Amino acid sequence: MAVKIYTHPDPSRTLVPLLQRHLPHSGPLLRVIQSFGSFPRSAEACVLATFPPDTEASIYGSNPRPGPESPWMAAYVDIFRHPETQMWMYSSLEATGLTTTAGNEIKTTLRADEEMLKVTRAQLRSLLTYVRTELVSSFISSVAAREKNGIIKTNGVEKLPATPSTGLLMGSVHDGLFELFNGLGPRDDDPTGQKDLIHINRVYPCMKYMFDRSSYELENKPPIGYRFHDRNGRGGIQDHQLQFVLSRTAIQRTKASFAGSAALYRDGHEGAGAETPNNPSPEGEKVNNAEEMPIGWAFLAYDGSIILLHVEPEDRGRGLAPLLLKEIMRRGMGCDALHALQPEDDIDGKEKGWMFADVSTDNVPSQRVMVKAGGKTGWAMRWVAGEVCSGECSTCAGLVGEQN
Repeated sequence: MAVKIYTHPDPSRTLVPLLQRHLPHSGPLLRVIQSFGSFPRSAEACVLATFPPDTEASIYGSNPRPGPESPWMAAYVDIFRHPETQMWMYSSLEATGLTTTAGNEIKTTLRADEEMLKVTRAQLRSLLTYVRTELVSSFISSVAAREKNGIIKTNGVEKLPATPSTGLLMGSVHDGLFELFNGLGPRDDDPTGQKDLIHINRVYPCMKYMFDRSSYELENKPPIGYRFHDRNGRGGIQDHQLQFVLSRTAIQRTKASFAGSAALYRDGHEGAGAETPNNPSPEGEKVNNAEEMPIGWAFLAYDGSIILLHVEPEDRGRGLAPLLLKEIMRRGMGCDALHALQPEDDIDGKEKGWMFADVSTDNVPSQRVMVKAGGKTGWAMRWVAGEVCSGECSTCAGLVGEQN
């Protein structure tokens, strides 16, 4: 079953109202689209859907509830963001997904009959094929395509490998949607049926936590001796601190990853120039002894999710992580912030300033922090590094190891 994929040049009109009705489940894709004109993106970045842009008439007509026939899919794609996240997708079936917990295992499935799952599988297949043939090819042939598939070590922290330039890093993939990846079947041009349409190279299982406005709208003050600004009155992470901050995470990040940051400082804390076992300077970094380094930080991504939360070991156990979480969300949704929303932006009472956090399923301490900060358990999801098969892809050639 072939499904036509359409480009939506003005998603604020054709998709935003529809996605708002699916909150909070549609939140990551919605937030990316809402910030479409505000964050670094390539000229090739686009918003795709399984229905044409002129469906706008049924969304904004006298009966605004009907939209495209369900199920439908939409996605934001920017292949040139490599090695950052290149694709966010959403299926209308996610809004009614079922999350269950058995011991430490959390699972989310799509609640739909086989016919609807068949349609959604066909939509996913067409969407991934479109991205591979129409978008990935231009990236591979460009001078920007560089293999970055090796392990990088910075200050003893081993970095996860980047996605190959022929692949896709897909963010916040709903577990139920991920399950459909295994049923996409072989490539259309492979008569043997031996090659899958998509090869899954790496999977990072996570739990999505949700925060509504009541979780962070009130200003929170850090304990005595701590502050949300450096000694020069600057808030957030500064450029000269970024290398130090990124040395604390195993995930490869660049400045382009972040929509905003919050940083926490402690009075009397040693600067970066005073290298200690608990505060080593990143390898090769030239530091200014006069500069002050933070003891904790949080970063907000363009999809309204907290993607990095850290408190230095000597300052843990003091309730600082929840404070940082609330601070970065409040800044992200403030009146002049990236995701600032006005009352008229509300649709059916569902736009409650939802923000999100992705936590690894085996990171129990961080899960506790989310709950302590007012987060509600959302759904199981994954970050997926995969490659749509071209017959001559890196995975088929044995250059990329698969991990299911």
